Amino acid sequence: SPTFVIAGAGAAIWFAALERPSRGEWALFGFVVVCTILASSDAMPRAIQRAVFDKYHFKTVPCIVLWVVLQVRLWRRTK
Repeated sequence: SPTFVIAGAGAAIWFAALERPSRGEWALFGFVVVCTILASSDAMPRAIQRAVFDKYHFKTVPCIVLWVVLQVRLWRRTK
């Protein structure tokens, strides 16, 4: 989980740097928080942790989705 701490910190910095987050950005940040940060805490029921997050390694999906969104924004950026 140390890697997910780094990813969570990166997501928080990205979100804090936004001027006015849109609904999509709020949803993406919420997706990252719930499925990455809260997935391995006591806030998530143990049955869901074992059935979804541990079995299918679902914690990586929100990080990959955020990374792809940021890459698309960087490549489409105009001056």
